[in-house]
Amino acid sequence: MKLEYIGAGLAAVGIGVTLMVALPPPWWLKMPTALVHAGLLVGAALTVGGLAVILFGIWPYLEDHLGPTALMALCVFGFVAGVFWYSWQDTQLDHSKADLKPQVFDAQFSELQEVMRFIGGKDENGLMQLFDFSNLVTRNIFILQEKVKYNRRGEADKFDLGPYLEGDQNQMLATLKVGRWTMTPSGPHVDTDPNQVAIIALTKKYQDAKARLVAMENSPLVPEAVLSPLKEFDKTVGDNAERLIEVLNEKFNEDDKYLTQADNYGSQYYGVVRTTFFGRFSPLKPKVDLVVQALRGYLTID
Repeated sequence: MKLEYIGAGLAAVGIGVTLMVALPPPWWLKMPTALVHAGLLVGAALTVGGLAVILFGIWPYLEDHLGPTALMALCVFGFVAGVFWYSWQDTQLDHSKADLKPQVFDAQFSELQEVMRFIGGKDENGLMQLFDFSNLVTRNIFILQEKVKYNRRGEADKFDLGPYLEGDQNQMLATLKVGRWTMTPSGPHVDTDPNQVAIIALTKKYQDAKARLVAMENSPLVPEAVLSPLKEFDKTVGDNAERLIEVLNEKFNEDDKYLTQADNYGSQYYGVVRTTFFGRFSPLKPKVDLVVQALRGYLTID
């Protein structure tokens, strides 16, 4: 028995095992992957080599069979190195799944649930109420009734939409199809005839619902598969609001009584604006169905 061999072998094994189990060190958690791999291989080599030296110290007979012994040690080294290499790779993959995937998926799932709660499970009437289209019509008919009063007094240029706005005072919707638009130092300006409508006021409920929808579209957690139909739904909502401008402008040009007598039951003008608008209204439910279908497809819900 050769104690010096045993001592040297134990030292090599100790260093090798340390390299294999202690990388990366706590003070260098972001050690490059290549260095960690190199450390594992060196550790495995020292461990196997140290064990071989210990065996030479315990069993001197092996010195007479150095070639076969070295070949066996090389095979053991390859096996141990492979085990540690793939174990380390699996551990890193598991850590990635444990540390990143659940948080990302949970946050995304929560965001998609919010989309579903917001527009899913509603019929056409519920979606129209969500964006306040009925009150949007009522509100702007009332505003134009007030405008007619100014027109009939010959004071059309004195009419100001500002006092009739609600929510965000800048939330109005305009169309470039009506009037003569110019750019001024204070922003865009439109000149219209007294009986033209180029701008409508948006109700606070519409503003809030639209802002919530836009926030969902801008969320990085909404996948492209869901984002595309969601934007199409948003476009349909906006198109319907712009269509209200077209209907109001059309009826106002025909006869202002469509507005002044819009609420006069029994009048031939009663409800015509509302009926015309909702007759041209693009349905929202089919667009929402596409969003829900995309959500279910992405989450693989049967």
